Amino acid sequence: MTLSANRRATRTAAPRRPTLVQTSFITGKGGSGKTTLAAALALALAQRHHRVTLVDLDRRGALAEGLREALIHPNLRLLALSPHGELQAFIERIVPISMIARRMLNSRTFAFVTAALPGLEAFLILERIRLIADGLGPDERLVVDGPASGGALELLAVPTRLTRLAPVGTLHRLAAGLVDFLRDPTRFRVAVVLRPEELSLSEALCTRGALETAGIACAGMLVNGASDLHFSPAEIARVARYPALDQLARLHQQRHVATEATRRRLRRLGLPTVEAPRLDRSITGRAELEMLADCMAEILASR
Repeated sequence: MTLSANRRATRTAAPRRPTLVQTSFITGKGGSGKTTLAAALALALAQRHHRVTLVDLDRRGALAEGLREALIHPNLRLLALSPHGELQAFIERIVPISMIARRMLNSRTFAFVTAALPGLEAFLILERIRLIADGLGPDERLVVDGPASGGALELLAVPTRLTRLAPVGTLHRLAAGLVDFLRDPTRFRVAVVLRPEELSLSEALCTRGALETAGIACAGMLVNGASDLHFSPAEIARVARYPALDQLARLHQQRHVATEATRRRLRRLGLPTVEAPRLDRSITGRAELEMLADCMAEILASR
């Protein structure tokens, strides 16, 4: 083939399809709606013919309380992980005799040992997530409803700390494998949920900065509750005589102004951003979750 033919082939080649991230880890400020958006992401993938595991790390069981029924889909399964449960499973794996394993777990001495190793439970949670990810097929995906921002950063920092505490040996090898997993952008990315409010935006940007420092890829910013409902000064003046309408119009205007300010800041920083609309009632059914799933689909693709 001649050089010119090569160039023509390059120009006419079909564009490469974006690769979906294997594991999407969702975090954000408490109250930002991260659990709802994690559920929406999982549903969006399931509806696009992927087999999805949605992992719930919330000790309060927020998924079980409000969204479990809305998440019924043949391609979607829910999995709740708890630190104590993972510790128990770990002990039962290394101590094959169940009676001895139960005695260890219930002993006061063992409780003191685990308390002295605060990173152990976090390590076991992340190791379980990695093992699940390792077993995924080409069309399978993992979505993790992680802790709020501060807890998520503490959780994700544990493997690196363990590699320093244990410079050699089995623990170092396992922790180093976890670090590699968390720093591989094709396998693991974090999406940060925020509200269009100054405090929430500041925390989200700090979270993204900490992820960047740790070498962990950020999939993007999920702005929850974005509002495009705008009232002109003339329209607000027109409803001023009706106190309830005036208060409602001004509230919507404040939300719109806050949304625009958030958009400008994220745009200046060049951050990938996806917006979820503000809903006027709580997420209680499948229809609302599907609406958010459509909005969230874009964040699933690698950039």
